[in-house]
Amino acid sequence: MILILGLIAWPLVRREVSHRSRPWRLLHGYCVECVVNADPVDWTPHVLDGEVDAVAQVGNLMVIGGTFTQVQDASGGTTYVRPYLAAFDAATGHRKWFANLYSDRGRDLDVGATPVLFNLYGREVVAQASDEGLFAVLDASNGAVLWSKELVSGSAVHGLIASPAYDGNSVYVGSASPPTGALALDPSNGNVKWRHDTAQPIYSAPAVTRGVVVFGTGAVFGDLGSGSVVALSSTDGHVLWSYDTRSAVRSGPAVAGDLVVVGDFAGDVLAFRPGDLRVGLSSA
Repeated sequence: MILILGLIAWPLVRREVSHRSRPWRLLHGYCVECVVNADPVDWTPHVLDGEVDAVAQVGNLMVIGGTFTQVQDASGGTTYVRPYLAAFDAATGHRKWFANLYSDRGRDLDVGATPVLFNLYGREVVAQASDEGLFAVLDASNGAVLWSKELVSGSAVHGLIASPAYDGNSVYVGSASPPTGALALDPSNGNVKWRHDTAQPIYSAPAVTRGVVVFGTGAVFGDLGSGSVVALSSTDGHVLWSYDTRSAVRSGPAVAGDLVVVGDFAGDVLAFRPGDLRVGLSSA
């Protein structure tokens, strides 16, 4: 089954529900402590193997990615052998589509990055990164691949494992496989607008705001005492500033105004204010 907790998947979704029929608690009309349904097994699709590692929603469309290869209708009827990427109706649980981006061939190259959903020239699309190194944009209505590009040669727990970001102009992607670095892509065709190489892999989902792309660097294996937070110009990818955290940064930064907050492998939560996101910041 797929169980979506309101605090995770629907933090700001307004629901008009009856307290007699569903165990929901509302605060100012919004779901606070709730499950999708009193008995979610009865209406959500069943993932029969693997894991669901990523969930994204736009409207009533719920997109899931992970290590699964088989999904069964909520009724327990038809089983679909479709790896890694699927979509269903958030209100009814009915299957919408499946997408098979590549053949795994036993390489354990799942879809671990949370997809990004946005409007592209009047069409809702799903932008999906993968461990395999393939990046694809799909039509959100039917799962048809609009374009896909092999950006790096991926491997298990590497490739494009960080969730991408979109700012209305470009899609920003981090690579954990050589050549490690950050890329800005044209959302309409996948052409690389710019690339910034990094010494460390990128597992950190980038945050983009006010013309600045912020992300962390650092490994999962090996030297975990090295890492940084990097801010790039979204226009051309040049370095605006960087901060040596002396620890791997695999979490995605949160940015509010000129405040950047991020957690690192050492267990620290770091908050720093460069004064202006576009102004240099020296490492401590």
